[in-house]
Amino acid sequence: QRQEKEEEEGEEGGEANYPNDNEGNSKQEEKEKKRADDHEEEEEDELSDIDESTDSRPFTYHELIEELKNYKVHSREEEKKAEMEVKNKLDGLEKERHQLKLRESSLMDDLKKSNKSARNQELETIKAKDENAKLRAELEAMKEKFNRMQQETEEAKKTVERQMKEIESLKKEQDSKNTEQSGAAEAEIKQLKDEITRLKQDVAAGTTTAAKIPLPPSTGTIPLPPSMGGVIPPPPSMGGIPPPPSMGGIPAPPGGIGLPPPPGGIGPPPMMMGLPPSIQQQTVKVPYEKKKLDYIKTKTKVLHWAPIKLIDITKTCWNKLSDQEVQFDAKILEQSFAVVKRKKGGGGGGGGSNRSPGGGGAKKKKKEIVTLLDSKRSYNINIALARFKMSHDVIRDALLRMDSETLDEDKLVALAKCKPEAGELDTVTSYDGDVSSLGSVEQFFLKLSEIPQVQFRIDAFLFKIRFEKNVAELQEMVDVLKLATSCVSESKHFKTVLEYILALGNYLNHANKKKGCAYGVRLSSLDKFKGMKSSDQKTNLLEFLVVTLRKFKPEAAEFVEEFKVLPAAAKLDITFLESSVGKTLGMVNRIGKAAKSAKTDGTDRFGPVMQAFYDEAKQKMDDLGSDLKSAIKEMKQTVTFYGEDAKKVASSEFLQYFIGFADSFKRTGDMLDKKKELEDRQKAREEGKKSRSPKSKKRHLGPGAAIAKAGGLDVKALLGKNKNKKDKNKIGFAMKSLRSGDSSKIRAALRRRQKFGTIKFKNRGASGKV
Repeated sequence: QRQEKEEEEGEEGGEANYPNDNEGNSKQEEKEKKRADDHEEEEEDELSDIDESTDSRPFTYHELIEELKNYKVHSREEEKKAEMEVKNKLDGLEKERHQLKLRESSLMDDLKKSNKSARNQELETIKAKDENAKLRAELEAMKEKFNRMQQETEEAKKTVERQMKEIESLKKEQDSKNTEQSGAAEAEIKQLKDEITRLKQDVAAGTTTAAKIPLPPSTGTIPLPPSMGGVIPPPPSMGGIPPPPSMGGIPAPPGGIGLPPPPGGIGPPPMMMGLPPSIQQQTVKVPYEKKKLDYIKTKTKVLHWAPIKLIDITKTCWNKLSDQEVQFDAKILEQSFAVVKRKKGGGGGGGGSNRSPGGGGAKKKKKEIVTLLDSKRSYNINIALARFKMSHDVIRDALLRMDSETLDEDKLVALAKCKPEAGELDTVTSYDGDVSSLGSVEQFFLKLSEIPQVQFRIDAFLFKIRFEKNVAELQEMVDVLKLATSCVSESKHFKTVLEYILALGNYLNHANKKKGCAYGVRLSSLDKFKGMKSSDQKTNLLEFLVVTLRKFKPEAAEFVEEFKVLPAAAKLDITFLESSVGKTLGMVNRIGKAAKSAKTDGTDRFGPVMQAFYDEAKQKMDDLGSDLKSAIKEMKQTVTFYGEDAKKVASSEFLQYFIGFADSFKRTGDMLDKKKELEDRQKAREEGKKSRSPKSKKRHLGPGAAIAKAGGLDVKALLGKNKNKKDKNKIGFAMKSLRSGDSSKIRAALRRRQKFGTIKFKNRGASGKV
């Protein structure tokens, strides 16, 4: 370091003395020599000191410089290592900081979730408090109502007691009156008896004074005292005090509200309102007695179907069906649908814009042509008339003659789109100028204006041509509706299925008072069989029904084929069908009126042609209307026959119940067949494996083994000599071809010179190689 400083000072001194003369340079050189000598002396002294301190080994200047350089390099490496360690520490701290940030964000999310859950719990508690308050208010209201009902019952009891006392007082008064009347009657009888005996004595003595003695007036038959029972009229009926509504846990008053009838012939009070349906059903005639299912100990799942009320059963098909003779495997049903206690677990646009008829720019109109109508409408009508390839006069004459050969259905459809409106006819006919200067459409409308009621005539003509086709379609719809109605109402196989459905549902619902012991169910309950899973969630009640019917009633499944006509009927809308028939009949009547009022001449044939059409069409429409009414009536009766409300359930919805059940039934049967087929295949495979002899350990080569033997192919040599992967793959291809019995593949492979190695034959040729 000292040497470097001196060199720097020398350089600075040299630079400072550079501008001086040569004398200054010589002096400077002398100074530098002296400094160098002094420096060498100092270095020698230092080296001598070092030699004395370090085993007296001499160090040169260059060695010291090398040591210093090594020390600098070593220090730099340590600095780099220290920098790397610092960097690594900084990276670790940065990662820890990032992890802390993630942890902080997760904690914040958890805190937010906990806050949300706390808020939700607070809201739920508030809602629960509100509900509790409402329930308490309802309970208080019900208590007040119950107390009021108790007071009314007490008042009713008091009124009954008061009336009983009045009745007793009336009885006592009547008894006293009867005793008085009987005493007076006995006294009169005694008087009469005494008079009779006295008169007899006078007659016997001969001194009769009977004429003088006036007989007592005829009292008639003396009324006997009235009987005590039935004389006093019963008190007016109390109107049947209705029982209080169910209080939701509030006990009823002791003894009930029903009071015992007072003595003396007073009849019982009328039937109280609001009796439970179980009491009301006791008055209805039961179709048949059901067996009790109390012996079932297994707790089964509940089939949530919709039973029909017993009052409505008599009008339906269920009245003639019975589930008491249905056979099924009760044990399998209980095992499949038993209630299992679960363990608690953790947890471009629609087309371009319409272009104007004139294209890019409007065409220049000729001066002599006059247009009175809208340009767009005139353009469209001109295009339609160009397809007719007829003159205006020919079209007019065909309409007057009602010529269906000249104007067929397609031309009449186009003509109906081009027919003039009332305002357009008035505009054309009121034109006073030159008619020849008018446009083509205006001249066509002038020709049509010569026909009376041209708009109605075009519609009537088109209706006449389409009538047979339309009536045939409507008649086909009516026939489909009739066929579907008869199929549903007269299917014996489906009624058998319903009996099994009723039996299975009642068996499962044996412990449910509301849904058990049903005599019939709604058709919407048919879909519940598919959705009711078994206890192990592997099957459902519909599969059990299909298996049971295949076992005991296999012919019942034919209802699926019978119901194939129902989808076409379900697509029909009866309202639309009625409106279509009504519109068609209305149009026929309009044509009949127009035909009667039409004037007949040589050119206009509308009257006679349409009158003949009206006579024929009227009869067909009357028959179609009567068929439709009968079909609708039968459909409504069928809807009622199956226990549904014909006013609420449409025919399509009603038929959809049968279609959906038949479809589900068929799919379930097909699935069971496929499952059985797979099981049979698996069983056959297992039996085939067992039938094989365990001694034979040789690999079976299949039908290709015969080919290998016939060709003298040594397979062992082929497999043993080829150890390369590619060769082994090729050998595998050849063996696969041999197993499949296709010798052409291996021959083709050999022709392509694929290296299979040396293939030995038993009967070698000249070369012995292939």
